Amino acid sequence: MNYTHIAHVIIKNYRNFEMLDIDTSEKTIDYSENATGKTNYIKALQLVLDTSLSEQDRMLTIEDFPKTHCNPMENGEEIVIKIFITNYKSNPALMCILADSVVNFKKEQFAKITLNSNQ
Repeated sequence: MNYTHIAHVIIKNYRNFEMLDIDTSEKTIDYSENATGKTNYIKALQLVLDTSLSEQDRMLTIEDFPKTHCNPMENGEEIVIKIFITNYKSNPALMCILADSVVNFKKEQFAKITLNSNQ
């Protein structure tokens, strides 16, 4: 695959996801039952990638933590969403934007974009 795409996603403590670590390097289709987190997954990606969202739209609240967590904000828990992008170097505009976010992950180089509720 030589096109720019999301290769890996890690979501921790966001809505119904205690921990989601998913390799999206191949074409991915989710056809699971209702109320399994499909919309929450898309919303997590949107929080990180959608430049039209305001800072207020990105503000996370206690409602964004899994229901199983008691007092997550008082206990210092955090919501983390990490998106790893591959093949960005072939796009000069993306290379300019993502050049400072390059990391080694699973023995490969990716551009990583992260949302962390405690930062």
